[in-house]
Amino acid sequence: MNGYRVRDFMIAASLAGMTNGEYVYFAFVPYEVLRSVGVMSFEKAGDDNNNQIAAEAFRSLLTISPCKYSEASSSPIFQTRKALVAEFTRRSLTDYNFTYPLGEKPNEFVMATYDAVEIFGRLVNESLASNATLSGASLARATINRTFELDTGSIVIDKFGERLVNHCVSDFDTLSRQFKVSVISEKCICQTFPANA
Repeated sequence: MNGYRVRDFMIAASLAGMTNGEYVYFAFVPYEVLRSVGVMSFEKAGDDNNNQIAAEAFRSLLTISPCKYSEASSSPIFQTRKALVAEFTRRSLTDYNFTYPLGEKPNEFVMATYDAVEIFGRLVNESLASNATLSGASLARATINRTFELDTGSIVIDKFGERLVNHCVSDFDTLSRQFKVSVISEKCICQTFPANA
């Protein structure tokens, strides 16, 4: 959902008296590509009057997004992902003469494609090692109800062949004026727990 439109919507809801605690609004943020989805922020340069209205209205807004690895993490998974993002960014420039705008990096589809190729390679190697059939149908069946432990993290595929992702629900912290994760929906466990637990 476009972050700028969400801001405009929340301002309109506030002006209609619909941000007084009786209503809760949800915005799904599938990934951060600033050029196409905009920044999910109450602030807009040069719009000071509406910035205050939006900041108050954002108290009624919850965002749902795939959980991200902490920027401060020293885990091997985060370090691998960080190195891959740097490599994708470098190769975009050197191989395709594409420079990401300031503050942007390759989106999650790039990492998902990288993971998919690694999973496919593993499945082919497993099939070759066990003399199994290398048909597309047999490879697809080999992914069902399975967790793949990759250098970039765990990839969980459910019984329907869908990739399961942790989702974070964030609410607006009026002190820091930022969205903070309040609930994490854990993949494949199908339960929720507080982010601080």
